[in-house]
Formats: sequence, C-alpha cells, structure tokens
Amino acid sequence: MLATDGDSSRIASSTVEYLPIDTRLALVDSGFVLSATSLMDRIEQRVAVPGIGAAAGQQQGTAE
Repeated sequence: MLATDGDSSRIASSTVEYLPIDTRLALVDSGFVLSATSLMDRIEQRVAVPGIGAAAGQQQGTAE
C-alpha cells in the first residue's frame, strides 16, 4: 500500500524527521511516475495505428 500525505505526517510526527521521510516518498513517487511513463510509451508504440497519431516520430497530416 502506498503512503499518503497523512501517513507521512503521522510517521514524521512520531520521529520528527519530516525532510528525510518526505524526500524518500518523493523519490518513490518519482520512480512510479517514470515507470508508468515508460510503460505507457511502450504501449503506445505497440498499439499505434500506422498513419495515425504522432507515435515514433510519425508526422500527422498537415492542412494546406
């Protein structure tokens, strides 16, 4: 289960170490975000329909 702001406040108040706990939670959160972004990029590449969208540097049609 992921720690929430309430959990970090409860833990930090019992140990009086807000900065180290918040720093660890920020690093874990950044890891989740980067992992999810990477996963979504791979999914986008796998399910991309040729000629539609901008996946893998594909250029969308231009209105002239």
